[in-house]
Amino acid sequence: RRYIREMVELRRVHNQMTREILKLSERRRDSEFRLAFMERDAWRYKRRRDGLASVQGEIIGLPADSPSVSEPSTRETAPEALQEFTRQAPGESDLFSLTYRLEPARFKPGKGSWVVVPELMRPEEMRSLVRYCRRNRLNLAVVFHDAIAVTHPELVAEPIRRNHAAYMRHLCRANLVLAVSRQSADDLKHFAQSQGFPIPPITICANGASFPGERISLESPPPPPTRAICVGTIDPRKNHRTLIAALDHLHQRHPSLDLRVTLIGNAYAGSNDLVRLVRDACERLPGLEWIQGAEDRELVEAYRDCHFTIFPSVLEGFGIPVLESMWHGRPCICSTSGTVGESASGGGCATVDVTNSDDLADAILRMARDEPFRRQLTNEAKSRVLRTWREQALDLVETLSHAVPRYQIP
Repeated sequence: RRYIREMVELRRVHNQMTREILKLSERRRDSEFRLAFMERDAWRYKRRRDGLASVQGEIIGLPADSPSVSEPSTRETAPEALQEFTRQAPGESDLFSLTYRLEPARFKPGKGSWVVVPELMRPEEMRSLVRYCRRNRLNLAVVFHDAIAVTHPELVAEPIRRNHAAYMRHLCRANLVLAVSRQSADDLKHFAQSQGFPIPPITICANGASFPGERISLESPPPPPTRAICVGTIDPRKNHRTLIAALDHLHQRHPSLDLRVTLIGNAYAGSNDLVRLVRDACERLPGLEWIQGAEDRELVEAYRDCHFTIFPSVLEGFGIPVLESMWHGRPCICSTSGTVGESASGGGCATVDVTNSDDLADAILRMARDEPFRRQLTNEAKSRVLRTWREQALDLVETLSHAVPRYQIP
């Protein structure tokens, strides 16, 4: 049997990935394919139950009956978003009872099974997971998103940079790495070489771009005023600073322009100065607002109600918002370079040097005022053939089915 163990952090990408893998498992009830799921907090519980504790960032072994190891409850209420997924899971679940509660102690995959981690983990969590898999003769596959904290340390806080480098060192010990893009794969290879580690087996397993339900094809644009959204964490590399400078230029040079811009995303840890800049801009610039914690339903509504999107990020491991904009038939202003430029090359995008506030302002102005140009890009966006999360799930399972595992199923 092959088990896929998902450490699901409640973020949009992992929700989509999990949902589609579960749907796939529902259709494949044969004995050779089973899925088991565990939320990341449950892995922490399991570490403590197995006699592991975290002390100053290091994992140390402790006797199972050590008084310094707190015994968690054997049942923990599953996050609401995961309850939806478990209703579609196979009849026999090693992790969820009929009341949708986590039972980490019951997670006992057989030797030779695959353990898949789709999310970023703390270094000590990845280290203990690697040890757990080797001790129990399990094959570990990790979805790798990006190495930005290591390749561009100036864009992140020092603790994040240090932790990400440690996480990547432990990730190099996985049996298989599923990189979301060629850029991510290359960055991991270069990192392993620079650290003197063997390069782990790496394959490309690109993310999907779909939302739940059918792809929406809107026949007519939304009514005025012109609306744009910018989806992305308030994070230095997402380049909100340049976007705000561009909006300042537009307000000064074209005060009659009736443009509403909505920023959608949470604040990145350690970006307090940028958060203050965004809040000040929302108070100063007419039509600019910031929404945090948007759910899928709210995002779909935001895409439906806007005329175009702006994604000024300077650096991405994949750049999902660009393709999500295409999925909803909305043209996107984005970078000409990197993985974002690759995503934009299929049409539906107005590419620009996003580090230049004047160029970005000109692109926004043209998209807002030039309706024939916007209509052309809208048609290109609607006609693009995009990878779905179901296709991503099929690709992931197919990859594991043909991978050469270190540990064989007895």
